[in-house]
Amino acid sequence: MYRVVVASIAILVGSASTSSAQDSASSVRLPQVAGVWDYRAVVGARSGVLVSSVLTATASKEGWTIQHANDPAIPLRVVAFAADSIVLEAGPYPSTLRPGQTVERNHIVLYYDGGDTMKGAFEARYASGDVVSGRVDAVRRH
Repeated sequence: MYRVVVASIAILVGSASTSSAQDSASSVRLPQVAGVWDYRAVVGARSGVLVSSVLTATASKEGWTIQHANDPAIPLRVVAFAADSIVLEAGPYPSTLRPGQTVERNHIVLYYDGGDTMKGAFEARYASGDVVSGRVDAVRRH
């Protein structure tokens, strides 16, 4: 999964340099995704929801957060955005699923469909060295 995430970043960075030559209607703009999203993270193809959260996106790179139930909001860094993709990172923060452990870095790649859904993948690296990866989806609240 780590290679997939690294490859997606490389493709995203490469597409960012050529996106100005493309039709601007096909590129994601942060104001388009601004809002509150119901966000789910899943591990494995048939697993249930690992974590349900609320993703808050702003019209700029500042102020993005993700909040798991009964936990404080976790700040997100917008690392890159181009074409239909947004790359986010968070961490370190206390793990929701593993009490007493720390997520050192959570790397998230989201693909925006131009409407009210996003899909993608995540990779969470724990201080212990464990790595958990899976898929994510988000639906905009109205």
